[in-house]
Amino acid sequence: MNVRFEQIHSVERLAEIEPQWRDLHESATTAPRFSGPSWVLAWLREFGSGLDLHAVAAWSDAGQLDALLLFEETRHRRLMVFPFREWEVLRNDHMPESGLLARPGRRAAVMARFTDWLRELPSGPELVRAAYAPETSRELAVLAADPLALHLREFVGSDYVLDVLEQWETFLAKKSRNFRGETRQAKNRAEKLGLTPEFVTRPERLEELLPELTRVSCASWQGMAGTGTFQEESSRRFYTEVARDAAARGGLWLKVLWGPDQRMAGFLLNFRSGDRVDSLKSEFDRQWEHAKPGQQLNARLYQRARESGVRAIHKGFHVTDFKTRWHTSTVPLITTWWFRPTLKARVFVTLRRGLRALRDRLRRAVERPAKQASASASA
Repeated sequence: MNVRFEQIHSVERLAEIEPQWRDLHESATTAPRFSGPSWVLAWLREFGSGLDLHAVAAWSDAGQLDALLLFEETRHRRLMVFPFREWEVLRNDHMPESGLLARPGRRAAVMARFTDWLRELPSGPELVRAAYAPETSRELAVLAADPLALHLREFVGSDYVLDVLEQWETFLAKKSRNFRGETRQAKNRAEKLGLTPEFVTRPERLEELLPELTRVSCASWQGMAGTGTFQEESSRRFYTEVARDAAARGGLWLKVLWGPDQRMAGFLLNFRSGDRVDSLKSEFDRQWEHAKPGQQLNARLYQRARESGVRAIHKGFHVTDFKTRWHTSTVPLITTWWFRPTLKARVFVTLRRGLRALRDRLRRAVERPAKQASASASA
């Protein structure tokens, strides 16, 4: 199979191939929204200043885009000793899941050719690193199986998922007594205080709500810390752009809660792709904290998802007590390392594996007395 690889170093060139990129992204039905052109191009425009972009497009003989691999080139001194020229898969807190995008049916062959091409590239990287990618990524599995390279695969966290497999009442009945009590309390308070929900999908309604979304972000606990979704200018521009694009394409799921004074009490910003919803941002005006707006909005999101054929609500990897209560499963996230088989890489891989094994032994040694004490108390 012939594949032509093109190195891309500018956002302008990526924008030129947006139609082919969109076709590629839509062909990979399980690919997250974060690897599509709407999300990545907006992300690069707002947060890519100073980034040394090294994207690789894989073209077939017929001119079809079969893969788009998005990297930035960096230089790190690993373990404070080993300098590496690296290609890191694009990711930050506004792109919560990383990965490589390749067309189903041609994925294995294209990725195998990519590793061959990478080794032959005169100015190629010594290390390719993909952090916070799903363990199930088939593209990274091919990269990690390259027999002529060195590899590391390390668990770094979990994507918390709320599986939507049963009716709301059945789901609620299986939760803890405290969870059921909080949910009933939130519903009762909403009725007593006159709070009303709204489900927003249309572009024109989104435009009307932008001032209120900004106000709530500034009045939220996140706003107090300076991290409100629509608070800081670049963040506001980014989420406004991706929300507008999602609304225009039928993928915006914005849940809003209104106070009796027709001022927004809180919102839950979600994006739908097929049978998956990514629930990314949850903020509420602090004066409505007693009404438990998060509990109300998530309950209504589950019910809407069930009615609409959504099977999973992904909540990301940042661990919060609220998020852990609103999940039913997790997707392991890993960091995959691919090295050219140099002496420096061999020494680094050996040392890192040894340090990781030592850390795991120390952790087990610390946890063992606590487990023994717990077992004794139970007996």
